Amino acid sequence: MKLGDLVECFTWANRRSVRGVIVGFNEKGEGGKDFVHVLCEGKIYVFLAFDVHVINKKI
Repeated sequence: MKLGDLVECFTWANRRSVRGVIVGFNEKGEGGKDFVHVLCEGKIYVFLAFDVHVINKKI
């Protein structure tokens, strides 16, 4: 996963999936790429990496 990838994320709280764009990751020492920052529905959400599936990779 890289910045700009279009992803589908599963939310456990709402039990639904949302789509968005990766805009960042946690810093090294704070979980690094285990925590993915995704822009969806006008907000930035943080997901665990195993809840995120890449739909379309940035070219």
